[in-house]
Amino acid sequence: HYRQLLRDSADASYRLANQERFPELRLSVGMRRYQSTGDNALVLGAALPLPLFDRNQVARLESQGQQQAAMRRAELSMTRGNSRLEQLTKELAMAQEQLVVLDKQVLPATLQSLVIAEASYKAGKTGLSDWLDAKRLWREASERRLSAALSLQETAANIEREFGVQN
Repeated sequence: HYRQLLRDSADASYRLANQERFPELRLSVGMRRYQSTGDNALVLGAALPLPLFDRNQVARLESQGQQQAAMRRAELSMTRGNSRLEQLTKELAMAQEQLVVLDKQVLPATLQSLVIAEASYKAGKTGLSDWLDAKRLWREASERRLSAALSLQETAANIEREFGVQN
């Protein structure tokens, strides 16, 4: 939207400067009273300035430069926007993959390890430290899963906010 406004503004400025190189015809109409005779007369006039030396070349060149600069800024902005969208899309895919690995492999494995360590501790086969280590690993995996889910939601929100694209 902003890029289009910049281009439209530069185009309008260029068209205006281009039109101002042509002289403007001025017509005039009036009444004149002659005091010596008391007569009234209709007076018509026309004026057409001839641009022999100034054909608005400076303004035309300046607005043409502004138009080209606006187009370059719009292209640069579009390129930056595309690369930012590509970066955010990659981040979104990585967060999704991380979440899938945590949900399907890491969390079930740490939970199973915790269950085995607890049963082993209750049976007196292992010490308390083994059960606490298994519980710590499961908690860390759960925290990583929450962090990955948060990262996924933040990246999706960034894409929606910056580009209006819902995932």
